[in-house]
Amino acid sequence: MSDCKDELIAALERSLGRERQARKISEVQLEVYSRDIYESNVQLKAQTKEVSYKQKHLAFLTGLAENIWQLETPQALLENYLKECCTFLSHSVATFFEINKSNQVSQLILKKTEDIAQHPFYATFDIATLSHMLQKIDMKALKRHLIKKDSGHYVELSAYLKDTHYCLPNLHVHMQPIYRNVDQADEDNLGVMCFFYQSHNDIKELKLQTINTFRPTLALALQRKRAEYSMRNKVLELEKANNNLTTLQAHLVESEKLASLGLLSAGIAHEINNPLGFVMSNLDTMQDYLTDLHTAISPLDSITPETLNSPDGAYNLALALKQLNDSLEVPYLLKDSQEILDSSLTGLHRVKEIVADLRVFSRMDNHALVKVDLESVISRSLNMVSNELKYEYHVETALNKDCYILGNDGQLQQVFINLFMNAKHSMEAGGKLKISCVSHDERVVVCVEDNGHGIKEKDLKEIFTPFFTTKAPGKGTGLGLSISYSILQEHHAEIEVKSEIGKGTTFTLTFAVYYEQRC
Repeated sequence: MSDCKDELIAALERSLGRERQARKISEVQLEVYSRDIYESNVQLKAQTKEVSYKQKHLAFLTGLAENIWQLETPQALLENYLKECCTFLSHSVATFFEINKSNQVSQLILKKTEDIAQHPFYATFDIATLSHMLQKIDMKALKRHLIKKDSGHYVELSAYLKDTHYCLPNLHVHMQPIYRNVDQADEDNLGVMCFFYQSHNDIKELKLQTINTFRPTLALALQRKRAEYSMRNKVLELEKANNNLTTLQAHLVESEKLASLGLLSAGIAHEINNPLGFVMSNLDTMQDYLTDLHTAISPLDSITPETLNSPDGAYNLALALKQLNDSLEVPYLLKDSQEILDSSLTGLHRVKEIVADLRVFSRMDNHALVKVDLESVISRSLNMVSNELKYEYHVETALNKDCYILGNDGQLQQVFINLFMNAKHSMEAGGKLKISCVSHDERVVVCVEDNGHGIKEKDLKEIFTPFFTTKAPGKGTGLGLSISYSILQEHHAEIEVKSEIGKGTTFTLTFAVYYEQRC
C-alpha cells in the first residue's frame, strides 16, 4: 500500500515538474514575445515619426516647388523662399544677400516668423542691424571661402572681421551659397542664403539638410526668372523703341508733307491768284456797269403822280429812258454782267476746290482708313500740282469712276503728288505724263507713266531706301518714295517699278477693292 502511495506521489511530482518546466518555457516564450512586441512597437513609433518627419519635409519641398515657378520676379521668389524657410525652421532668421564683383553686399532681404519676432533678441535683429554687421565682414575672403566650400555649413563670422574690435552678436550662422553668376560683362556675383540662430538648441540639422537639397532647384528658378525678367524688360524696351519709331515716322511723314507743300506753295498761290485776279477785275467792271445802270434808270427818280397822269409827262419819261438805254447800251450791260458773274463764280469755285484739296492734303490729325474713291484722290492730287504741269507737260488721264478702296485721303494724296512731282523732275524739258486707274479682278490698279530720262538699274533697288536720292544736293531729301512706300504698306498695297534709260518710268500701284460689309 505504501508502495502505491510512493509511486503515486512520484508520478504527481513528475507531473508537477513537467508543468513547472512547461510554465517556465511558456514564461520565457511570453517574455520573448512581449519583448518582440515592445521592440516592434518602438520600431513602429520610430518609423511613424520618421514618416511624419519625411512627410513634413516633403510637404515643405512640394510647397516650395509649387510656388517657385508661379512667382513673376526674382525678388518675389526669394522673399517667398525665405518666408517658407523661416516657418519650416521655426527658430531662425532667414536672410539673403548677394556679393557682387566689387565684393559689396547688395539685394539684402530678411525674413522672420511672427512668433520669434516677439523674442527680445530677434526683435532687435532687423535689416539695419544685419546691414551694419555685414559691412564689418571681409566679403572678399568670405566669398572665396563659400565658393570653395560650395555647400551649406556653419561659418564663424568672427574669422572674417575686418575690424577686430567690432563685437559680433552671439549668433550661430549657417550659410548656403545658392548661385554664382559669371557673365560676359565680367560680373562675378555670389548669391548667399544665411540662417541666424541665437541658441545652438534651436538648430535642426536635418531641416537644414532638407533646405540644402533644394538649392539647385532654387538656383535654376532664379536663373530662369532673371532671364524672363530680363527678356520682359527687353520686350518693353523694344515696344517703347517701336512706339518712338512709329511716332518719329509719323513726324517724318508730316515733315515730308510740309516739304511738299513748300514746293507746291508757289504754284498753289499762282493757281489761287489767277481766278482771284480776274474776279477782282470782273468786280471792278461790275462796279462801272452798276454806275451806268444807275444812270440809265435815274429818270425814274423824278417820277411824280402828275407826270404819270399827264400824257406829255409819260411820253417825255419814256423818251428819256429810251435815250439812256441806247446811249449806255443797257442790254449789253445786262448780258455781259451775267457772263461776268458766271465766270467769277467759276473762278471762286476753282479757289474753293484748291483750298479744299489743300485742307485734305495738309490734315495731320487723321490717320484712319475709310472708304475712298481713288479717281477722286488722283483728281485732287492733279489739281494740287496743276500749275507745275501746266505749260511744258501733257497730262493724259484714264480714270474709271467708283474705284473704291480702304484708305486715307491725305496720305494717298501725298503718295500721288510725290509720284507726279518725281515724274516732272525726270522730264526736265517737258514731256508726257499718263495716269490710269482701273478696277479689275477685285483689284484697283493705278499706273503713273512718264517719258523722262528713266532710272538706272542699280538705283531701282535703292529708290525706296530712306535718304537715297539721285537729285543734286539741295534738290531732294530722299524721303519722298520711302515715305510713300511706308504709306502704301499701311494700305496693304503692292508697288512695282519698271524703268528704261531714255524712255521713262512706270509706277504700278495695286490696291484691294473695298466692299461694303453687309449684316
